[in-house]
This record gives sequence, structure tokens and C-alpha cells, in this order.
Amino acid sequence: MTLLWAGSGLTLLAAWSLGRAAWRYRAPHWTLALATGAPLLSLAVFALLLFQQATTPALIALCAAACLLIRPARPFLPSRPHWLSALALPFLVLYLIHALTPETQPDGVTYHLGLVAEWLRLHGFSPRVGFYEMLPLGMETLFAPAFAIGRHSSTKLVHFAFLLAT
Repeated sequence: MTLLWAGSGLTLLAAWSLGRAAWRYRAPHWTLALATGAPLLSLAVFALLLFQQATTPALIALCAAACLLIRPARPFLPSRPHWLSALALPFLVLYLIHALTPETQPDGVTYHLGLVAEWLRLHGFSPRVGFYEMLPLGMETLFAPAFAIGRHSSTKLVHFAFLLAT
């Protein structure tokens, strides 16, 4: 259970800290920092996969190095919660419970996480070229560090965090 939280937490913290570094530590809203850092982390994981160096220790080291970029900045004071937040709370609790369960959707098991499992087994991209290998790989590369540490449920928590950010 702790690996589940560690995998998703380390991946999200790495993306957030890269986003903060991209904003030059001006402390944007956390959603902007996460949205800015996600493609940067995805690009770094893509480079590891490209050079066949995507082992679990390498992915952990990459995320830990990205977390070292965190520097103190002026605090962000959130606005008062809107009354619509109370309407969304039951949905968020239900979706969090769903995110803690293993992946059961065929699309998630075969494409989204199936490719990630194969990448981690081969320590890089597969030499075979098929239909799924030609599709864009944005979130899948972000799922790689989370999957390497906490497996399926950890990637679902990463997905859940991006849902919250939107």
C-alpha cells in the first residue's frame, strides 16, 4: 500500500517541481506547475526509454533529482472554496476509492499500462512497431515511474491527480 502512494506521489512531486522550476520559482497555482512540469518529466522519461535505460532505479533517480529542484517561494493563498466544491466532494471520494483499486478496464490494461509494463520489462521501447506503438505517448510516459514503483493503482492515482488539476 505504501508503494502505491510512493509511486504516485514521487511522480507527481517530480512533475510539480519541474513545473515550479520552469516558472522560475514564482509559485504559480499548483495546477499550472503540474501542467507545466508534466511534459518536462515526460520528455525525460522518453529519453530514458529511447536509450534503453528505463530501469526502476533510473526512474526513481530521475524523479528524485527533479524533486531536488524544489525551492521555497512565496506562499500561494488559495481563494475561499466555492459552494460547487461541496457538490463535487461525493464524486471525488467515489473516484478516489475507484483509483485505489487495480486497473480492470481493457483499454487501460492492454494499451495504457500494457505498453508501460513492456517498456519496463525491456528497459526501453519495444523494437516491434504496431498500431499501439504509433499512438501518442503523453500520459503513458508519466505512468512509467509510477508503474515501476507502485504498479496499476499508482498510475490510477496519477490519473486522478490530473483529473483534480483540471
